[in-house]
Amino acid sequence: MLGMAARRAEIACRVWWRLGMVVAALGVVVALAPAASKLTLTASAAFIHGQVDDGLTIEVENSGQDAKGSVTINAGGGKTVYPIELPRGAHKQFVGYPLSSPENRWEPITCDLDTDRGSVHIDVPSSYSGESQGETLEISDELGGLQFLDEKSSGPTPPRPGFPSTRSSVYVKPEDAPGRLVAYRRLQTVVLGPGAERIPDTAVQALKEYLVSGGKIIFVGGSGAPTYRDRRWADLIPLAGVHAETRTVTLTAAGSHFSMPLDVQAGTPTLGSHLLPGDVVTQPVGLGLVVAIPFDLLQGPMKAWAGRPKFLTSLVQIPTGGQLVWPDDTQNGSGYYPPGAPRPYTGAPSAYTSSTYRPYPGAGRESDPFSFEPPKPMSVFWIVFCYLIVVAPVNFFVLRKLRRSEWAWFTTPCISIVFAGFLLKLASGLYSGRMMTAAQGTLVISEHPSTGIFRGSSQLFFPIGGSYDLKLSGVDWMAANDNQGYGARSTSTAPVTALDTDQLSVPDLAVRNLQFRELDYEQLVDTAGWFTFSAHRNGTMVVVTISNHSPYSLNAGSIAAEGAIGPVLQLAPGASSTVSMAPLPATPGSEQLLSSYSKLIHRPILSGTLTGFRPGPQVGDEAPGRPGIGLVAVGAEPTGGKP
Repeated sequence: MLGMAARRAEIACRVWWRLGMVVAALGVVVALAPAASKLTLTASAAFIHGQVDDGLTIEVENSGQDAKGSVTINAGGGKTVYPIELPRGAHKQFVGYPLSSPENRWEPITCDLDTDRGSVHIDVPSSYSGESQGETLEISDELGGLQFLDEKSSGPTPPRPGFPSTRSSVYVKPEDAPGRLVAYRRLQTVVLGPGAERIPDTAVQALKEYLVSGGKIIFVGGSGAPTYRDRRWADLIPLAGVHAETRTVTLTAAGSHFSMPLDVQAGTPTLGSHLLPGDVVTQPVGLGLVVAIPFDLLQGPMKAWAGRPKFLTSLVQIPTGGQLVWPDDTQNGSGYYPPGAPRPYTGAPSAYTSSTYRPYPGAGRESDPFSFEPPKPMSVFWIVFCYLIVVAPVNFFVLRKLRRSEWAWFTTPCISIVFAGFLLKLASGLYSGRMMTAAQGTLVISEHPSTGIFRGSSQLFFPIGGSYDLKLSGVDWMAANDNQGYGARSTSTAPVTALDTDQLSVPDLAVRNLQFRELDYEQLVDTAGWFTFSAHRNGTMVVVTISNHSPYSLNAGSIAAEGAIGPVLQLAPGASSTVSMAPLPATPGSEQLLSSYSKLIHRPILSGTLTGFRPGPQVGDEAPGRPGIGLVAVGAEPTGGKP
C-alpha cells in the first residue's frame, strides 16, 4: 500500500510539473505577442506620387516597453541600416534611402524593424513603371499646383521602358523636404511654391548641391513670396533690391495671350543673369540654373490662362550642364531627353563608363588585378588533355619498359603537381595581387557656392577573404554594381550593408578570397577654394586666369569661355595660367560641347583630369596606370557676354 501511494504521488507531481511548464510557456507567448504587436512600421515614397527608390518616409511607433534596435531598408543595390531608439509611446518619422541604381530599380524593396522587443517586416509597394521622364517637384503648402504639367494617359497600358511616364509632377510639404542630395538627384526641376520658406536648413543645403550638379530651381513670386527674402537663398536669387510692386505682365504661349496687372517681385537683375519674357530672370549656378518668376504662376489670375502649361514647360526644359556631364543619370530621367535638350558629348571627361572586371588598356597585368584576363578555354583544354596523356598512357608505358611499375606511386603525384603549376601560372596575376581599388568618374566643382560633387564608381579587389571597413567619407548615395550580365547578380555575393548617419559608411563588408566588387556612388567633397577664376574682356578677347589651389595636379586641362576653347593646360598645385580667347559663334550640332554651354551661360568652364584625388573606398592601393579623375569646374564670374 505504501508503495502504491508513493507511486501515485510521483505521478501527480509529474502531471503538475508538466502543467506548470505548459502554463509558463503560454505566459511567455502571451507576454511576447503583445510586445511585438505594439511596434508598428510604415514606409511610403518621400514625394507624393514619387518613386520609392528616391527616398522613403519611414514612420515607427512604439506603444509598448522601451525598445532599441534598427530599421533596415533592403533594395537591389544593398541594405541601408538606421539605428533607432524607441521609448514607450514614441512616434518617429525620418527619410530613408534605398541603395538602388538604374540597373536594379525594378527589384522589390522591403523594410525591417528589429529591436530587443520584437521585429516587424513590411514590403514597400513598388512605384516602378518603366524608365520615366525627369520629374518636376513642387515644394509647397498647396499640393497639386503642377497637375497641369501631367500628361494625359493614352490608355490603361503602362509606359514602356525608355518612354516617359504619364505623370511628371511630384510634391512634398516644406517641413517634409528631404535634407539629402540623393532625394533630388533624378529630378529635372524643383519649384519653390507658397510656404517653401519653411523648408529645413538641411534641405536648403541639399537643394544647393542639386543645383551645382545640374539641377534647376524655380522661385515663384507674387504679392508676398517670402522665399525671395529668405536669407538662405540670398546668394542665389538673381535680383538685387527685391521689392513688391504691381506691374502689367504680358505673355504669349501656345497661341494664348495674357496681359493683366499682377503683384510681382521686382528688382535689378544681377550681373551675368538672363532676362526672359515676362521679366523672368535666370542665372547659372554651377552646372544648374536658377529661374526667378516674378509673378505667381500657381495661383490667382494665371490659373485661368490656357498658355500656362506651355510657358512653364518651356522653363522646365531649359538645358543645363548636368545633361552634358551626366547624360544617363539625373535631370532627364535615365536617358530621356526633352525636345531641344543637348545630347551627351563624347569628349573627356564626360560620363564614366564602367569597366567592371575588364582589362584596362596600358595597365600591367602583374600589378593590376583588374587587367587580369582569365585563361583562354583552349589553353586550359590542352593542358588538361596533355595531363591525361602523360599521367596515364605515357607514364605507365615508360615505367613498364623500365620494369618499375611500382614507381607510379611517386611519378603520378609529381606529374600532377607539374601540370597544376601550369594552371596556377595562368592565374598568377590574381594570386600574387594586392588589395586594390580603381576609381573612375567625374568631379564637378562650383566656384560659388563652393561645392564639389563626385559621381562614379570604384572597383575593388580582395585577395584574402574577410571583413573590411571601406573608410568612406561624404558618400551620399551608393549601390552595389556586381551584375554578372543581363542584370543578374551573383547569388553567392554578400549584399553591401551601409550604415546611414547623414552619410553612408560600410564598416563591415564581407568578401571571399580573390573576390572583385564594384560600387557606384555619389560623394560630396569639400572643394572650397580649389580652383578660382578671374575673367574680363580685353577688346574682343576674353581673358581668363585660372589658379589651382588644390593639393592635386590638373592634367590635360582646357578652359572654355564664350564658345572658344583655350590651349591644353597643366596646372600643378599652387600654379596659375592666363588664357586669351576670341569668342566663337554658336554652330549647329555643337550643343553637346561644354564650349557651347560656356557661351550659353557666359561663365568659364575648366575641364581635365585630377591626379592624386582618390574618391570612394580608401582601402588597399590605387591601381597603377590610371589617367585620373575627370574634372569639370565652373567659374562664378561672368565672361562679359551679352544675354
